[in-house]
Amino acid sequence: MSMLSELWSFGWKRLANFRPDDVILFTHVSSLISKEVLLFLKLYDGYPEPFYFKLRPLMFTFWKQIKSDVSLKLVPFKPLGCTFQFIVSLCDYKVMKLFTNKCIHDVHQKALFEKNHWAVQDWIIGDEYSFSGWQCNLCCRDDCVQTKIKTDEWVLKNITASLTFSHKLPNMSVIETILGSKNSSYIKDFNIIPKSDPFYAP
Repeated sequence: MSMLSELWSFGWKRLANFRPDDVILFTHVSSLISKEVLLFLKLYDGYPEPFYFKLRPLMFTFWKQIKSDVSLKLVPFKPLGCTFQFIVSLCDYKVMKLFTNKCIHDVHQKALFEKNHWAVQDWIIGDEYSFSGWQCNLCCRDDCVQTKIKTDEWVLKNITASLTFSHKLPNMSVIETILGSKNSSYIKDFNIIPKSDPFYAP
């Protein structure tokens, strides 16, 4: 989180021509936000903020979905967003205040912001029936995954944060290998979903 704060502090000063209603998103490389949601945020204003996204946690080419009764331990970072006006007026340009929800502690500033702009209220976009995007751990074609995890070294450095999986793959699909692995403790937390599912993939 401190690294993100430093990157923001370093980066925003090198950009110009911000508009008050410009939307700023803080997200993870494995979080895929729906293009329809992004278009809505781009075209409209006046919605409450900060806003968060209800993502569908998936893995392996969108083939398995996390069970609803399991904690979201496979979501490494919950994306959120706000307008430039919000982070300037209420957070004093500090993303740590945004992430810890301390931007609205000043009641006077909050009231002033709402009087001149729009509502300050946590807003979650989407629900368990209509997601606003996908949280994808290792979502790519099977041969892509096979190429990347041929060696124990790559697995130990890059995958163990998401999967307890650290052995060389035989000549079978990645999915078959992990389903048959005694070390794949997360697999039991997922359900197989059909490709006909309306939220199968972006």
